[in-house]
Amino acid sequence: MKFTASEAFSETAVAASDTTEREATEAPEAPPAQEMAPSVPALPQISLSENAAGSDEYGEADTVHRRKWRAFLASLLVKPKPKVDRGILNELFIPRGQWMGGVSFGYSEYSSENFDILLLKSWDGIGYTLRTVPYFAYFYRNNKAVGGQFTYRRNLLKLNRIGLDLGDSDLDISVSDLYFLEQVYLGSVFHRSYVSLGGTKRFGLFNEIRLSVGGGQSKFVTGTGKDVDGVYQHIFDLQVGLRPGLIVFIMDNAALEASVDVVGFKYRHIRQIFNRVETGTRHTSGADFKINLLSIGLGVSIYL
Repeated sequence: MKFTASEAFSETAVAASDTTEREATEAPEAPPAQEMAPSVPALPQISLSENAAGSDEYGEADTVHRRKWRAFLASLLVKPKPKVDRGILNELFIPRGQWMGGVSFGYSEYSSENFDILLLKSWDGIGYTLRTVPYFAYFYRNNKAVGGQFTYRRNLLKLNRIGLDLGDSDLDISVSDLYFLEQVYLGSVFHRSYVSLGGTKRFGLFNEIRLSVGGGQSKFVTGTGKDVDGVYQHIFDLQVGLRPGLIVFIMDNAALEASVDVVGFKYRHIRQIFNRVETGTRHTSGADFKINLLSIGLGVSIYL
């Protein structure tokens, strides 16, 4: 008997399907899923509503804290400071755009002959101090000006004789034939602020802040004849000062001024030559808060 290839393939497929059905029928039934899964302990029940309520409570507290902190910072940055009214009226005294020019000068002199005062005996000598200051300024705002000035100062002291009596002849000190001369030149820039007195346009006060730089020379000589010692000095000066003053208009465009040094810082460098042979240097500096009567200056100013 002869079989074709297609008939053989169909018989093989039928046999395979019969074997599969028989194995599925003979296989044992699978246990239920609950018996196969291992026992797991029950987890505690968490109330989502309680957890959410606690989170809201902490969140609200944090939000309130942040709001308070932001309000505090805003009060520091934004809140305007209270203004104190001291009753000072900044009335127009000198208008903007005016030019000012003038000169201030000061001079003091003394002379004594065989003069005694306290411990000083037989004071015989002369001396003087001369100071002249031409200046100019421009008013960039009402009652406020900036400007410059040039200062020339000359000091002279000549002592023929002076003694210091300490009550014991062995301790008495005497100096004779002493000569001192100093000349200083300074260039300065300054700023002035004016205020009217009683609301008038005739009387006023001003405050001047000044920076000065300059130099000069001095000589100090003692002895007579062949017994002469001399010191020659080169001077460098740096000064920062506060100089208040009073101004009175005697005419519409002319005024008298009086001012005095009150507060200042001074630095001085000195290089000296002793008897034209030996050299040395010295540095001095200091700040003071006092009225220097020797610095009182009177001046005349013209306003254009």
